[in-house]
Amino acid sequence: MESFRNFLFFALFIVSFLFWQQWSVDTKKTEISSIQSVNALEENVDVPIISQKAKKNQSQKRSANFVKVVTDKLEVIINEKGDITNVKLLDYSAQLHSNDRLSVLEEDDNSVYIAQSGLIGSSGPDRNIDGRPNYSKSESNYLLVDEELSVPITWTSNNNLNIVKSFKFHPGKNYIDVEFSVSNGGSKPAELQIFGQLKRSINELEEDLAIMPTYKGSAYSTKDTKYEKYDFDDILEEDLRLTTNGGWVAMLEHYFVSAWIPNQTTENIVYTKAISDSIAIIGFVGERVIVEPGEKRSLTTTLYVGPKLQEKLEPLASGLELTIDYGFLWWLSQPLFLLLKLIFTLVGNWGAAIVIATVILKSLMYPLTKAQYTSMGKVRALQPQINKLKERHGEDKLKLQKSIMELYKKEQTNPFGGCLPVLIQMPIFLALYYVLLESIELRHTAFYFWISDLSSPDPYYILPALFGISMYLVQKLNPSPLSDPIQQKLFLLMPVFMSIFFAMFPSGLVLYWLVSNMITYVQAKIIYSSLDQHSMCLQK
Repeated sequence: MESFRNFLFFALFIVSFLFWQQWSVDTKKTEISSIQSVNALEENVDVPIISQKAKKNQSQKRSANFVKVVTDKLEVIINEKGDITNVKLLDYSAQLHSNDRLSVLEEDDNSVYIAQSGLIGSSGPDRNIDGRPNYSKSESNYLLVDEELSVPITWTSNNNLNIVKSFKFHPGKNYIDVEFSVSNGGSKPAELQIFGQLKRSINELEEDLAIMPTYKGSAYSTKDTKYEKYDFDDILEEDLRLTTNGGWVAMLEHYFVSAWIPNQTTENIVYTKAISDSIAIIGFVGERVIVEPGEKRSLTTTLYVGPKLQEKLEPLASGLELTIDYGFLWWLSQPLFLLLKLIFTLVGNWGAAIVIATVILKSLMYPLTKAQYTSMGKVRALQPQINKLKERHGEDKLKLQKSIMELYKKEQTNPFGGCLPVLIQMPIFLALYYVLLESIELRHTAFYFWISDLSSPDPYYILPALFGISMYLVQKLNPSPLSDPIQQKLFLLMPVFMSIFFAMFPSGLVLYWLVSNMITYVQAKIIYSSLDQHSMCLQK
């Protein structure tokens, strides 16, 4: 009964959590809408003019490769408009055991995911993004060897406004600094604003398993909000427009992120836009800059394309590391990840680190486990008397329940005493769940034996089967079977259902739950044995 009650308690916790998440989303949307209305009245800042004529499920016509850059981390394609249309991460394979490198940014005939940047304003060449001019180049191929590499492309207007757009690559880094050097050789002042935006097809995104969804969509940061998601449905429903000092904009997927990081000391506009119902855009626009005749000015921004790694993201901008989405328990997940990483540095295997971290956490929480199973043990010890009460009262359930509660009161036993320890442990294990789900370190990482990828389901379903067995053993330790035949069948079938359920989970998560169950079983046996010995001593 206690085990079944704890399971229902856990289910109630999850449902409440989901309701809380939805309430937070709805509330946040209302707040954003309110802020947008205020900004619309207070600001009169332009954003790139974007055509709404794109056909559904199609990107605009692709441009030929203009410049190719290869570093130790990235392979980058830049087109003649100065947009980055393809980025391959050379440290990451597209599939397990594949020699093909993973493309994060990519453009083909049916979909688009690119990083665009340029200059708008009354003198900007990119004000109308569908009619932008072509840049000129000096070389087509670049290779970064040891030092910083600068890749310049140039454009000159009819009124002698000269723009040199330079892409600066750094050894060992996944970010690209983009600099616009503007020289005004004309007779009139030039008004310019820098912008950067990420443009992505919506309909081409793969669907995640509903049981374990991972976020794919846009996000942004402002001075007031370090990290806020703005999903594709939000973009289709309403254009975002916020004014902030600093900030950033990003497109997220499970393990990887692309982000534009504007000048963190200036005031910027964060915006979104939808093209038809097939393409979403999130971007930023910087402050207006006036370049007087004969004057030179420089405008800069930074693009990050790469893995969600805290040590790479945190130095670039405040809150960018939060794209590693640990949910509302991020404050607990981050130290748990540091523990996991510390153990990995000692043992050199992420699967072994999961096992050791689980052992450590279960050991630290042993007092709670002891309180939980001590309460269960007391209930189990009263089971013979409860059975007699069932025989005495027969079908009179009201008298039966009253008699059982009087028995608990007499014996000073709380039937719900095992619930509080479970409640206290839930946030810790839920936080570790988020860590294992979000950590790119587990991607294509082998454990031992047949587990070649901790981020993918067990190909032979051995771990889920072992998990089901461990769950059944833990259930067998708990007090008294249920009296209702239907509940008894559900109770016995629960490990089977959970095994099927966990067969779709990444191996790393199943390994964690399996080890946790095994430790729980051993701890429960020790606690029950101690209680039985204590009871025998009292009887003597």
